[in-house]
Amino acid sequence: MSSQSTLTILLSAAMAAPPRQVVEVLSACRPDDVELLDAATATALRVVAELAIVGTPPTADVVNAELLRRGAYHGHHGDLVRTRMIDAAGNPQQLPELLPEYASAVLSDLFRARLRAAGEALVTGAADACEDDLWALLLREGAAVRSLRDRLAVVRGDPR
Repeated sequence: MSSQSTLTILLSAAMAAPPRQVVEVLSACRPDDVELLDAATATALRVVAELAIVGTPPTADVVNAELLRRGAYHGHHGDLVRTRMIDAAGNPQQLPELLPEYASAVLSDLFRARLRAAGEALVTGAADACEDDLWALLLREGAAVRSLRDRLAVVRGDPR
């Protein structure tokens, strides 16, 4: 399954889930992290999370109205957000009780993408970058990858 289809399933399930469950899952699988995989889906998930935090069920109609109110459908990025919403809302409704499993799949993709990006940055700079900059990069990216791994373990119910 591609990252995009996994993201579509996550968004679809989040729009069918109760607010409390959405808050719990999206506090581990954060929209800001999802931005690494797809900025348009991250925009929609950010609105889903914000609605859920205040107790509003993030149904497709409510999320769509809020995205429209915020101007999130404007321009090229807005076209992509609209497409993600159409795909998620038009997807056969995903089972909200499987939201943690969908989030786990996305977090796994994020973990690997972040690890790959960190490795590429280190390899690129290894030949001639400032040693202090390389060390700072290693620490920063290591902490980010560890955070993703820890949140993935939480969503999976792995106590690590």
